[in-house]
Amino acid sequence: RGDAYVSVVDVEHRKACVDGALDVPSDPAPVASFRGDTLVVLYQDVGADGAAETIVKRFRLDLSKCTWETTDDDAR
Repeated sequence: RGDAYVSVVDVEHRKACVDGALDVPSDPAPVASFRGDTLVVLYQDVGADGAAETIVKRFRLDLSKCTWETTDDDAR
């Protein structure tokens, strides 16, 4: 397993909660999608016998403990 991260940017693109760690492999990159406050991640895990297992994980985002950082307005 490698490290995979998620970042959230506010609707006005003025602040961001960056690099929340996820317990998923980073290589190959998993397929991810949001639905409301839930991140859904799909990936395949290959066992020692070579058999692939498709795994779907759901992460509910809790931004209450986030340290928000200001974004660069000039980048827009």
